[in-house]
Amino acid sequence: MAICLFGVISEGYADNRHFEVIDWCFCRSININGPTPIDCLADPSDAKGNEKLYLWMKVTVNENGVRYLRGLDKLPIYHAWGRNGWIEGRTINIGISTQDWNNKKDDIETEIRLRNGTFDWRTYSEKVEYIYDGEHYVSVLDADRRPVVLSKDKYNAFRPKIHITAKR
Repeated sequence: MAICLFGVISEGYADNRHFEVIDWCFCRSININGPTPIDCLADPSDAKGNEKLYLWMKVTVNENGVRYLRGLDKLPIYHAWGRNGWIEGRTINIGISTQDWNNKKDDIETEIRLRNGTFDWRTYSEKVEYIYDGEHYVSVLDADRRPVVLSKDKYNAFRPKIHITAKR
């Protein structure tokens, strides 16, 4: 009975997701007109401690996310940067703000109509803490601060990571 109940909870959770990550990369720079990544990094990579490190993502917002966005005029997506198993700094909202929605509503609504209820959103965050040696990762969370999934793996939390060797 518990296994069946777990399956029901798991399926219910999957049905309530607002978006899926369809593409991503760690990079050194962002073209903010898009936004699009510049200089995507391989894993492992070298970096100076004061260099910038970004995580860029492209997400597909599904019908649940569209309902949330239309109802609240925003759709939060959170990034929490970490290193070697520890969260560093604060959780950053990189989702669709009320201002984004008001400025881009017509374009988003057009894409929703053309794509039968979904649309893509590109976003990013910057690691603001100094870059030390180790495994750097980002926990990606939805509006309810639950882990999100990569579109190719619908049942495991998406937590991209990169190994950095800090250059002096």
